[in-house]
Amino acid sequence: MGRQRTEQSTPSTSSAEYIATEIKRHKKSVAIIFAALVIAFAYGLYEFVIQKRPVISSPAIKITRLTATGKVWAGVISPDGKQVVYTVDDAGLSSDGRYVVFISNRTGIFHVYRMDIDGNNLKQLTSGSEGGAAPFFSPDGRWVIYSYLGVAGSSEF
Repeated sequence: MGRQRTEQSTPSTSSAEYIATEIKRHKKSVAIIFAALVIAFAYGLYEFVIQKRPVISSPAIKITRLTATGKVWAGVISPDGKQVVYTVDDAGLSSDGRYVVFISNRTGIFHVYRMDIDGNNLKQLTSGSEGGAAPFFSPDGRWVIYSYLGVAGSSEF
């Protein structure tokens, strides 16, 4: 006679059931690992949101005031960076503060205009085929001085 084999049948379990069973057996260890993962994630998120941007160092810059009023427009820096050319716009207002002078090309030519400080009573001060530029009031406010744009772009006061 030969030997008889007896096999015990073990209930088959799915992998999900196996994992659930192991988690139940090791509750404390799983809780510690989960807590560590949550803390690590929170710290990483904190570092990402609150990260400090690196400070970019620049060479020393020397700032020098070029005008007394700061009313400058059309400034240009030379290619070598050593010189600045600019136009000063100090004069747009009359000494009593009632009028402003300016240029406009509303007629197709740059002409000098004067108007009340509130925008009323616009008056064209120059006419003809040549216009004017850089208008300003005399110190007493009685005269408007401007540059006359004559033939071929030459200018005269």
